[in-house]
Amino acid sequence: MKKWNNLPYKLNNKQLFTKRLLKYYINKFWEDIINKTDIAESHILLIFRIQFDNGDSDYRTLGDMQTLSKSEKDKDFYINYLLSIMELKSDTYNTLPVLSIVFSYGFRDGLSTPFRGPSCPLTPKARSKYQTYYNNKLPVAFNPLDYGELMIKNNNVIWVRINDKVCTCTEQISAEACRRTGAEGIKEKYNTVKYFKNNKEIYTWRDTYVNENTFKRSLGKSVYTYENNELVLLEVIKKTGYIKPILSDQELDQKFITMDLETYQAPPLPSAEGDLNKGREDGAEVSGRKD
Repeated sequence: MKKWNNLPYKLNNKQLFTKRLLKYYINKFWEDIINKTDIAESHILLIFRIQFDNGDSDYRTLGDMQTLSKSEKDKDFYINYLLSIMELKSDTYNTLPVLSIVFSYGFRDGLSTPFRGPSCPLTPKARSKYQTYYNNKLPVAFNPLDYGELMIKNNNVIWVRINDKVCTCTEQISAEACRRTGAEGIKEKYNTVKYFKNNKEIYTWRDTYVNENTFKRSLGKSVYTYENNELVLLEVIKKTGYIKPILSDQELDQKFITMDLETYQAPPLPSAEGDLNKGREDGAEVSGRKD
């Protein structure tokens, strides 16, 4: 029962990865494997992989491994879970052709828990770190499904329960979604997150997508840049006074003088001793008073 299997579905016409394609192959896998296998007293471990036609033909895993039962309810949960993650991925998932879709799975003894609570294996694994903000722990992750337990998903609005007292409401905004709805002016992907504690809204912040591993959080007067959910840069916005211009002095005298200085070397002056010697040689007498 601990054997792992890989079931690839090859796409001959190299289709783009879409929500419709994802739903189709999960339903097909359920029909081909789950419904034809007697797992009444077992559960299944399932990993969803995609092989893209990007030159390297590498595989990418969408989401975490999930523990599921045979029920339609679990199948619907798995579809919605992968769709939510797909919406947060980069444009690579929507622009590169797909060579194949691979289901890696294994059956295990025992029934999976149908309730999707915090300790339930059906709940996406909580990987979120926390940012302490005025004695409150705010989840650090761009994907709201990493905050905790999924409560409600209605189009682009996701409610997540973090604990008994705290939950979040995330509205996901992207340029692609705005084009579909006819809205204009949106050129970036971001989440508007509302943080509730004891049923009261405490904070609201915006997480702006930068790349697969980086996002910026605008909260209060600060902007936090997170890379791999680690804080790498903190920017604080502070107000400063206006810079006063320096006025010209109306009484300042603007007159000036131009001078051209040259150096002139004069001949040396004769010494007194030299003059006396010269006078004796010429026969001149020098008189002086004796004391």
